[in-house]
Amino acid sequence: MLPDPLHPAIVHFPIVFMLLLPIAAATLAAAAYALRIRSLTRRGRRVPAAWRRACFYLGLAALVAALISPLDRIAETRVFYAHMIQHLTIGEVAPLLILLGLSGAVLRPLLALPAAWSCRSSPCRSGR
Repeated sequence: MLPDPLHPAIVHFPIVFMLLLPIAAATLAAAAYALRIRSLTRRGRRVPAAWRRACFYLGLAALVAALISPLDRIAETRVFYAHMIQHLTIGEVAPLLILLGLSGAVLRPLLALPAAWSCRSSPCRSGR
């Protein structure tokens, strides 16, 4: 039988942080997205369609669910296919939903940052 992953001798990182970190990160991302949508609405610009916004929030929810739900505990201790479901959710489903929720108007402030300009002029992008 496998050892309990929540046993104090095995846990090196406090459980509270392992649970709160994904929730805090997803909440921060959702708040930033909502603020950007609100600023677009105030300026009279086109906002992403309702299905795009739903995809973004569902992607964040899927990511959080894969990281802190009972699926995480089951995947680590008992069932291999649950572990693979977790991998697919974190690596494919959640990123796809999040990307479907983004649009050029939402990303415009991020694309204006200097770091984004260095990516635009990279050799891979310019075809050199």
